[in-house]
Amino acid sequence: MIGFEGVEVPATGAWAALRVRDIRLYVIGLALSLFGDSIFLVVAGIWVKDLTGSDGAAGMVNFCIWAPSLVGPLFALVADRVPRRRLLVVVNLGAAVALLPLVLVDGAGLVWVVFAVMAVYGVVYALIGAAEPALMSTLIPEEHLGGYNSARLTLSEGFKLLGPAAGAALFALYGGPTVAVVDAVTFVAAAVALSLMAFREPPLAPARESRGRELRAGIDRIVGFLPLRRLVIGSAVVFGFGGLLTSYAYAVVEQGLGRPPEFVGVVVTAQGLGSVLGGLVAPSLMRRRGEVALVGTGMLVAATGCLLTASPPSLWLILLGAALRGFGLPWLLIGTTTLIQRTTPNELQGRTGSAAFTASFIPSTLAIPVGAVLVEVVHYRVLFATAVVGMAAAAGYALRSRRDVLPRAGETKPGEVEPMDP
Repeated sequence: MIGFEGVEVPATGAWAALRVRDIRLYVIGLALSLFGDSIFLVVAGIWVKDLTGSDGAAGMVNFCIWAPSLVGPLFALVADRVPRRRLLVVVNLGAAVALLPLVLVDGAGLVWVVFAVMAVYGVVYALIGAAEPALMSTLIPEEHLGGYNSARLTLSEGFKLLGPAAGAALFALYGGPTVAVVDAVTFVAAAVALSLMAFREPPLAPARESRGRELRAGIDRIVGFLPLRRLVIGSAVVFGFGGLLTSYAYAVVEQGLGRPPEFVGVVVTAQGLGSVLGGLVAPSLMRRRGEVALVGTGMLVAATGCLLTASPPSLWLILLGAALRGFGLPWLLIGTTTLIQRTTPNELQGRTGSAAFTASFIPSTLAIPVGAVLVEVVHYRVLFATAVVGMAAAAGYALRSRRDVLPRAGETKPGEVEPMDP
């Protein structure tokens, strides 16, 4: 047993940290906020499509959300230089206020308001994405970090299964402004939960370097810490193939199964269910084998899913392949996040996490338009087979670090140093 803020918490169990009041409060606020996100993000695109009649304009909603991540290090520096709980309270309240102008949108002439609000949404995502994992690493005992990260991802993936349908139904019944107000209320709920926490955040170390070096600190940490660098590079390869395969969803359904395009929804649901199950299983594997093994195994599971899809067409093989991809890919995020939290000094965690996930997902973003071209000339089974080779190679590269000594953040055992390239 371990003691934490007057509460004894079992040293095992994926969700054991939820016995602590502050963590439980945070997760309640987080769950409400994730629900708001899940219903509103799909509605934003539907709303723009409804206002303009343009598929391209609806697609620009996602661009507005992701564009701020291109300057993620700036937001991560903020997260490493101000108290994170206070930052999260302000950001959540700011997001709630930013959503309110949407109640005025009643025609195509005001669609720019939707785009502006979604850009603010992207800034909110970037700030929360940098600050939250760093805050959790100071709040949650190290042995429970993996369980929390798995629980968070399971909640997120679960709401992705339920939220879009609920959002579309709310939009059809009450319109976009109502959905925006509901989302604003969930942001306020998250801010209230953060404010009610009794946890006192440890002070952050003052800046001692130039602004340029401060901005590069997260990248320097990844480059200098070999296990983390291998996970980031391997994840970039795997998610890059994921981006290529995005445009092949309809090809798999139409060419492989002879089904109408609407059947893609069934395949996506199978992948989502796999993600939920993967999040539940991850903590036990990570406790036994460590973060590096979890990430490498997730890559191999995703590669197996691609192999099943590349096999001769079969409904059950394609659904199982999608479920396996969904099962394994979350392990890349859970393992990398936990490794950063466990081994990175507190004052660097926001920038390191931001740099790691930006580097991991940029290849996926760039690969999507490439896949849109390849789908016209390369059969889906060929590209999925290529993905098997690429993902397996990435797994082998990442797993080379599975026996490296990984000290706690800010610690090095006598006679040991952090693993570096020879």
